[in-house]
Amino acid sequence: MSKRRKKTASPEIDLHGLTLEDAINEVERELNHSFIQEEVDRSLKFITGWGAVLRPQIQDYLTGHPLVKEVSLDGPSIQIRLEDL
Repeated sequence: MSKRRKKTASPEIDLHGLTLEDAINEVERELNHSFIQEEVDRSLKFITGWGAVLRPQIQDYLTGHPLVKEVSLDGPSIQIRLEDL
């Protein structure tokens, strides 16, 4: 049985200035990395801004993602909870 390390704050990933394709690649990389980590806090925050392109597309992508348990909007950010291991 492995021990989970305690995490003090949810990571924030800033997607400002990225194209949609680059932003989705970054989101996927962070999801995969975070999912395999044995952390107590299984949440991430993606900072998208208020834009009409990046924010809704990233929200749709996360909502249908198999590693994502919950998606919520938090101002200019999208907060997620990962599925349990």
